[in-house]
Amino acid sequence: MTEPLPYRAEVTSTAAAIIETHSELEAGTETDQIVSIAGRLMLRRDQGKLAFGVLQDSTGRIQLFAMARSTPDFDGFTGLSIGDWILVTGVVMNTKRGELSVRVDEWTVLAPTQRPFPDKWHGISDPDIRYRQRYVDLWVTEEARTAFRQRSAIVAAITLTMRRRPGLKRQDIGKQVATMAKDRVRVVSMKAEKEQAVKEGDGDTGEAAS
Repeated sequence: MTEPLPYRAEVTSTAAAIIETHSELEAGTETDQIVSIAGRLMLRRDQGKLAFGVLQDSTGRIQLFAMARSTPDFDGFTGLSIGDWILVTGVVMNTKRGELSVRVDEWTVLAPTQRPFPDKWHGISDPDIRYRQRYVDLWVTEEARTAFRQRSAIVAAITLTMRRRPGLKRQDIGKQVATMAKDRVRVVSMKAEKEQAVKEGDGDTGEAAS
């Protein structure tokens, strides 16, 4: 019988907080700090009795370090799918190669992924998928997340500035902000279409040359 998924997760830290606090940690050393972090498994690499993973939360990414002799259900951990939501508890450490990591002393699946993620090296190459399935692009592409955060900050700043101006109604503010956002989306779409046209042109040239 499959165990039910937990309905909540006790998180004590984030990827960004761990990196900020332990950025000076020397290679090959461990700390006495135990953290619990939750996020999505974005990469996994198995090396015999060792396994490495990359967990991503809303603040960034951190490496996971699992050992067959100490990680519970090591085979289960190495069988996780890219995109699974997991909770990991363990000691903050730095590997011999100098990669800040969280040792996997405990782990739990919070929610399994329902669809396979895009290729880990090339990401999303189809512009149509990037703009029609924005949620996938936001998880896979760091540039998309950065642009999303910047756009939100810009819209918030514009809205705050307009609200401080006398004589502007709330409806007027909403219309102006919406117009500026649409213009930005139009520019981004035109850029993507141009890049795709260039790629298709290069492909046609290559086929003709061959």
